[in-house]
Amino acid sequence: MMIKNMSFKVGQTMTIVGVPKPDATNFAVNIGPNEKDITMHINARFNAHGDENAMVCNSYQDGIWCEEHREGGFPFSLGEEFKVRGCLCVWYVPCLFMSFL
Repeated sequence: MMIKNMSFKVGQTMTIVGVPKPDATNFAVNIGPNEKDITMHINARFNAHGDENAMVCNSYQDGIWCEEHREGGFPFSLGEEFKVRGCLCVWYVPCLFMSFL
């Protein structure tokens, strides 16, 4: 899923709702202006790319993948609805805060 061409301002929240297919090996949510500049890439891997029940987050800038971030926990189940909520906030620099409901 690619989310692009939207106006997202500081303080606003966005909720993404989806259901992974029962036979999915992974799925990705990409948020950014286009396919060459992805601000937030979330890749939920049930059994893909050598990972099992892993969530990989990173960004893609000018056609180059940035550093991967892997946090503990895997809030997804095959065939079951998930919700991801994001908020654009500013501390010292703009950042996107995501939570899994």
